[in-house]
Amino acid sequence: MTDPPATRAAQRLEAAAPRRPGTFAALHHRNFRLFFVGQMISLIGTWMQRIAQAWLVLQITDSPFLLGFVGMLQWLPVLMFSLIGGVLADRVRRTRVLGATIVLWGAAMLWSATASSFGELLVTRLFLGAVTASAGPMVASLVGPVWRR
Repeated sequence: MTDPPATRAAQRLEAAAPRRPGTFAALHHRNFRLFFVGQMISLIGTWMQRIAQAWLVLQITDSPFLLGFVGMLQWLPVLMFSLIGGVLADRVRRTRVLGATIVLWGAAMLWSATASSFGELLVTRLFLGAVTASAGPMVASLVGPVWRR
């Protein structure tokens, strides 16, 4: 008994259709795995720092308003300067600038950890926001080229 022509046509179409990669297909690339693990570790540290910083601000000021104000100060430079960071990411060598922003990010973290006053803490948050405004577009622009080799 033979298959009806419609079934054979459907089988041919199914065989010719491109296979969709699996959910975790990107993890087959070594560079992506390195990037993914690095980002996981970095984000864990970033969230630990954010929670500790918020707790510190609340302990120092006992003011929810000032807690929100510190958060706003950190993200205001990101809002204002991320587009400039994106233009910079397109025009310069991204790996060097990203390396410099990582060093500045570490300096900002150390500075905020040793801040001796609330005012100094506010300045460190502004500085960290400025570094984030340039680092964010750099990381995003590296995602494709890193493992397309």
